[in-house]
Amino acid sequence: MIKSGKFVASFFNCVCYTFSAVVIKFIAEFDMLTAILVQAGTNFVGCYVAMWAAEKFLKQKKNET
Repeated sequence: MIKSGKFVASFFNCVCYTFSAVVIKFIAEFDMLTAILVQAGTNFVGCYVAMWAAEKFLKQKKNET
């Protein structure tokens, strides 16, 4: 996990994992732009939500102690 804000972590996760869109292109019948956009969008949203959930969990855990 990248130790930064949600946006920065989401952005770098998106950039890193979007390269797998090339693999999707070769095994699916989608054009390259569609594969890249879907991969980038899902990774960005997924990472942002995960960072938000982790932040909430850690804040709740800190308040309990």
